Amino acid sequence: MLNRNIKKSVIWGSLLGSIIIVGMLLWAGPEAFFDQIKNVSLPHVLIYIFSSMVVYVFRALRFRLLVGNRGSLAELYSVVSIHTFLLNILPFSSGDLSLPLLLQKFKISDSYLEGIPSLVVARLQDLIITLLFLGVSLLWVGKIGDLYRATDLMLGITIGFISLGVLFFFGRKKMRSLDLSKLQARCESIPILNKVMAIAKPAIISAKEISRIIIVQTIVLALVIRLIGVFGAYYLINGIGLSMELPVAFLFCSVYVFLPYLPINTVAGLGVTEAFIGGFFLLIGVQKEVIIPASIQIHFLQLSVAILLGGLGFAQMYFLRKQIPKPAMSKDAFLH
Repeated sequence: MLNRNIKKSVIWGSLLGSIIIVGMLLWAGPEAFFDQIKNVSLPHVLIYIFSSMVVYVFRALRFRLLVGNRGSLAELYSVVSIHTFLLNILPFSSGDLSLPLLLQKFKISDSYLEGIPSLVVARLQDLIITLLFLGVSLLWVGKIGDLYRATDLMLGITIGFISLGVLFFFGRKKMRSLDLSKLQARCESIPILNKVMAIAKPAIISAKEISRIIIVQTIVLALVIRLIGVFGAYYLINGIGLSMELPVAFLFCSVYVFLPYLPINTVAGLGVTEAFIGGFFLLIGVQKEVIIPASIQIHFLQLSVAILLGGLGFAQMYFLRKQIPKPAMSKDAFLH
């Protein structure tokens, strides 16, 4: 019954997304869309593709640290490429669930549950950095934006991370002493929470065992990943023919990551992503004849890069798996 409701939600959501795209094209005019295509800058798009590949490398390195340096960086790069592709294609952010499965397939983790703690820690780090960037970018583009320079941005981020570091070191002892048995006892009366707790408890216990130095290293990597991602988006959007300042790019990217959690879920974010991009730039004063075609192109290019790098990840995974030597058959096997 639940699967049927999810399928219906995806179908209706995708239909609504298609209607949104058609409506946007009719509102702006088909001619504006084809005129906008001429403004695409290939060097800017290539910079975006390169920055995406660099982001994948750093994400692979972060996950490798979180799983205890198991697996090669090449294997983790394949995992991240495929994982990102599925995140962009599947609705309800369900693509995130593919990461533990890919770690298991590559034999980087022994079971599906073993790969969950690394995902939980990574997502918590991403949430902290996103909220930090959101606050800083709101200040940067606000009324004090004339006085708020890039040096002030980096100073704000540094102060924020120092504050988080102090809270982390003082709060880690409390986290280690957290008694999960009481929470599990309360959840036993609710079947669905009991099932969630059965999965969450091993993940929380494993996450608690990650060393402080690994947490610090991976959160620094998460910061680098977000900065490179922002600059990549900055070049992509400017390459479409829009003029976007760096403070607005920080704000745009900080809000954009929450898009998959909207109640309208469609395959590949069809329609919803275009509506968000178009609405964001309309609010900051860009003409609809410019931003509506550009929003469709931005999402198309983003999906194209995710599909391209995801496809290369699948190919690399196939190549790497072929390199793994098959176990030799024992002599006794021929006697049966």
